[in-house]
Amino acid sequence: MSAQDQLPPPSLPELYCSMGPAAGLGIWHFVFATGAFVWSPGLRLLFDIDGTEAPSVELFDSFIHPDDRSNGSGIEAFLGGHHAMEDEFRIIRRNGSLRWISHKGRVFLDADQRPLFAAGMVRDVTNRVEALKARDLAQARIRSVMQTSLCFNWVTTVDGGIPQAPGWAEITGQTVEQASGLGWLERIYEADRERTRRAWLHSLEAKTSFAAKYRLLCRDGVTRWFIARNEPVFDARGALVEWFGVAFDISDLKEFDETFFRRLENPGPTGALVRSARALLDWSINDLAEKSGVSISSIRRFESGEANGARDQTMDRLARALSQAGIEFFQIDNTGTFVRLRTDKRVLSSHLGSCHDSTV
Repeated sequence: MSAQDQLPPPSLPELYCSMGPAAGLGIWHFVFATGAFVWSPGLRLLFDIDGTEAPSVELFDSFIHPDDRSNGSGIEAFLGGHHAMEDEFRIIRRNGSLRWISHKGRVFLDADQRPLFAAGMVRDVTNRVEALKARDLAQARIRSVMQTSLCFNWVTTVDGGIPQAPGWAEITGQTVEQASGLGWLERIYEADRERTRRAWLHSLEAKTSFAAKYRLLCRDGVTRWFIARNEPVFDARGALVEWFGVAFDISDLKEFDETFFRRLENPGPTGALVRSARALLDWSINDLAEKSGVSISSIRRFESGEANGARDQTMDRLARALSQAGIEFFQIDNTGTFVRLRTDKRVLSSHLGSCHDSTV
């Protein structure tokens, strides 16, 4: 057995001193009778000072950020109070960089309750503090969106339970307890319920994302379109922890999409419809040109079908002028586009002269 094998194991303070620098950890020790103040190598490294600089209470407190110094942080206030301390504050290191530290200390008293010595531990917690700040900021962003939108979010447990669903009860009138498991499907519009259920169960079984668009029966009696997404959350080992989901009201967007695609399918009044509208108004081409600001030649080409590539601006001007005069362009089921006066039940189709009564 070598001499090295016979060495006693290091004491706990020795371990702290030797391992502290690598762990962002420092310790200090203060003797009240002599004023001796000892810093470990890890504490010097944390403050970015070398071994030649003499430690002192004033030197320690000088590294504390000015905004935090006024809160009573620091060793001088701690030693004067003869109490235990646990605090977090910022320091400005000798190289100018800013770090967050956790500082814990204790004053040890003799039998007569007089202070003998004090000891403390300082740990760099910058990464933790910044991670918490980032999390809080992300949550604040989510809350801001939630508060300004008709939406809700939820947490799903590994077994499919829903312990949290902020906004759900306010929108649907169903409690979180009632929504747990598959209870939330009762608030899904019946025509959308089965496909939503299948997609949800597949997501839980396969541990994959869930995405769906469905109509939701809201507590005010209105049925609204929502888009929902539920994402699995895994830990560092790849084990499923939970799902997190969010859903937004897209009723306005849904209405916009339908209007937009209807316009793509029916881009505007045809030449035949414009002629029919003029007939209902008893307008000449000159009258329409004067009201719309479109030239007579352009209107003639448009009505004759020679201007199939007419610009949207031209069609919009014609449609606006006719609409202001009381003309309506509309569809009846899928039979085509028709035109009528708002005060007249007769309608004219795109075929000039085709006329019939309608209660539409």
